[in-house]
Amino acid sequence: MEPLSSEAEAIEQCCMFITEYCKPSKVIEEERKPVKFASKIPRYLAEKYTLIWKKKTYGRVSPAIARIHYERKLKQRTLEVWQDIWWAGRKGWKLNVRADYHNRYRLWQKSWKAWREYISYCRTKKAKHKLAHNQAHNTVLVKCWSSWREYIRTRRNKQGKADKALDLAQKQLKRRVWKHWLAQLAFKQNLKYMDREALEFWANNLTTKAWRIWSAAWFIKTEERGKIKMASRFYNRTLVLKVWRTLKNFKSIRKLKQLQKSAASRHFSLALMKKSFQIWVRRWQRQVELAQFEDLISYKGNVAVARRAFVHWKYYIVLKHEEYEKKDMADYHYTQHLLKTCFNALHLQAVQRRLKEMRLRLAEDLCQRFVSSLMLLNLEERRL
Repeated sequence: MEPLSSEAEAIEQCCMFITEYCKPSKVIEEERKPVKFASKIPRYLAEKYTLIWKKKTYGRVSPAIARIHYERKLKQRTLEVWQDIWWAGRKGWKLNVRADYHNRYRLWQKSWKAWREYISYCRTKKAKHKLAHNQAHNTVLVKCWSSWREYIRTRRNKQGKADKALDLAQKQLKRRVWKHWLAQLAFKQNLKYMDREALEFWANNLTTKAWRIWSAAWFIKTEERGKIKMASRFYNRTLVLKVWRTLKNFKSIRKLKQLQKSAASRHFSLALMKKSFQIWVRRWQRQVELAQFEDLISYKGNVAVARRAFVHWKYYIVLKHEEYEKKDMADYHYTQHLLKTCFNALHLQAVQRRLKEMRLRLAEDLCQRFVSSLMLLNLEERRL
């Protein structure tokens, strides 16, 4: 809220400065006629800085010029809208009614003419279609009768020629069949004689081949059987030797394992006895040390508890002193803050009241201008 109050104060100061130094030229001449040129320097400087301030704050166009332009455009648009409404309400409806009547009359006239033309066109088309149908039917009948008569003539001629051709074909076919049957009979007799001779030659060759194959196979089988017997004997001998050697190795390995096992069990029992005795000694020593350590811890714990209680009591007293000091400081700051907020609120209320009065004055001026502009527009309309 403080920056708003500072801006409002700056605006009021600038307005006062402008009203003091920017009076009309006639009043300034009457008041400052005897003053020299040196006395006019502050006025020129004030005008210069006001122009610079206006350009920086409002830009190239000042708010007064923008307001005048806005009011002018608003009046123009209101006049245009009012003129459109007046034209549509007074004279536009008559022209619309006449245009609708003329449009309907022209549409009915065109539709009536088109309907009459369509009916006449349908009638002529129907008559032409009937004539064409009758003529086509007559021509088709004439063509059918003539073609049927020609068909019967041609069929009779073809039937006679076909009968003659069949007789000739049957005679020639019988001759050809008889010759073919005689040739086939002689050919079959020759084939039978040749088949008999071929079968006898094939049977002799087949028996000789079978005897040769059987003798070769029997000789190969006898050789294979001898080889298999020799291989089985050799395999049995080698297998017996391998089994004997593995049994000897197994017995020797078994004796070594038994000796190693007995030695390991003795060594394990001795080592276990030594380890258990060492563990018992260590536990007894540990129990003695723990008992001494517990006594020492209980004594030091009591001392530490007493010291901690004393430190806590001391720290509690210090905290209480700091708490009382902070409360006093907080009360002081709270009262100062309340005073500042009250002062700022009063200052803001005064600034807002001044701004409200300025806005009311500006609103009254704008209302008077708008009412005067509306009066002028009504006068111009009455003159028209």
